[in-house]
Amino acid sequence: MDIKMLMRQAQEVQKKMQKLQEELANKEFEGSSAGGMVKATITGGGTMKKIFIDSSLVVKEEKEILEDLIVAAFNKMPDKKLIVIGDGPDLDKIKSMAGPNIELRGYLKFKDLIKYLQKAKAFVFAAIEDFGMLPVEAQACGTPVIAYNKGGSLETVVNNKTGVLFSEQTPESLVEAVKLFETNIENFNATEIRQHAEEFSVNRFKAEFEAFVNSKLDNVNI
Repeated sequence: MDIKMLMRQAQEVQKKMQKLQEELANKEFEGSSAGGMVKATITGGGTMKKIFIDSSLVVKEEKEILEDLIVAAFNKMPDKKLIVIGDGPDLDKIKSMAGPNIELRGYLKFKDLIKYLQKAKAFVFAAIEDFGMLPVEAQACGTPVIAYNKGGSLETVVNNKTGVLFSEQTPESLVEAVKLFETNIENFNATEIRQHAEEFSVNRFKAEFEAFVNSKLDNVNI
């Protein structure tokens, strides 16, 4: 990979993580501990226990396929509520597909998206991305992630600990993942999920990136 491209991608990840940290810093939410360690998915009950969040419409690539997949899966599970966040040219098509258990919220500002993630039972992510910020943002809120086991999700989601990975981009595979998630829901601890997300924090990124660069410079004769 071109080093300039790698640097640009690294800077983009760093900026997004910084933005997320600023949103969560010095805030306390219902069911949270000091410092914004969100536990909304475990405490409180009510609607917090019933909602799955999907924002694949904000993913530019493959979004039509992804939305068809996720909506089709939840159409097979009418007892489970799905909230779809995001907009795009396929929004009307998705609306026509969606059953009564599926709610489309359209575009939301980042701060409003975070509020939904804090209250979600799980975040559903079916995209293939090199890294994928949305699963990390969800986990930073203490929310488990149900993700396709390709790309960055293999690194950012720990199967059966911070979420559940499904093996095929099909409604059937996603349905099975949701069932597995709910069967083992007591195994998911919001504090541990948040701590895992902190492994991708800006401070750790800076420290490890600097250490990597310095290690390479030590081997260069100038």
